[in-house]
Amino acid sequence: EDDWRTFYALMHSLAFIQGVHAWPYRIEYFRRGQKITDKITATRKLGSTVYVPFHLMDQHFREVILKAVEFFLRADTLSDEVARISFLFRSAGNKNEITTLALCVLFESLVRLLFKHLNLSEVMSAQDESLKLFEKAKEEICSQISEQITDKGKGYERLLKYIKTAQLFSTEKMFQAVSIKFGWKWETDMQEIFNIWKSLRNPLAHGHERSNQSEDERKQDLLNESRIAGVINMLILKLIGY
Repeated sequence: EDDWRTFYALMHSLAFIQGVHAWPYRIEYFRRGQKITDKITATRKLGSTVYVPFHLMDQHFREVILKAVEFFLRADTLSDEVARISFLFRSAGNKNEITTLALCVLFESLVRLLFKHLNLSEVMSAQDESLKLFEKAKEEICSQISEQITDKGKGYERLLKYIKTAQLFSTEKMFQAVSIKFGWKWETDMQEIFNIWKSLRNPLAHGHERSNQSEDERKQDLLNESRIAGVINMLILKLIGY
């Protein structure tokens, strides 16, 4: 079992670093001179992306492989989810707006995953007094609205549900927390990427018209897509300790 875990941790690592699903067609497994397994898998077209952090001949390749294998060997929720996001990142391929929307969703998913599993909510709450004040204000307003529902009806009931679902941490706050965790300056590094992410995601996710884009606008979107993909790779590299 340990051998298989190590083998698939290596497959996850190779796939992430080279941007192509690691899909061995045949696996021969020997232990102490005895063949344990001879497994054949059907061939298929492999998902791939042009947005790769390293190439095979890069001088850092061996170091990153070792760190990535160590990370994926943990086989905990965080490492498993990162492997899944990395797989979907490659599966998105190069399919124009489909890829753009997929990268935007995966970028946000990765940030939220890191925010949760690195316990950044506790760090942010300790540093920002306004977060505690927000929770207090939310409770007070909900209490006041609840008292009005009987007299003023469904409108107030709907408003109460809306306020109850208000999150303590906005998406921007989560991006900011992850940026600080990995030693990046929010104002000069991640804030611009966050704004780029919003400018790409919102039109695609909310049905804004994009069919009349100019050539320059399409080129800018492609550049912005590559920058988001680059930060996805950077976040994973930081996470594995590179």
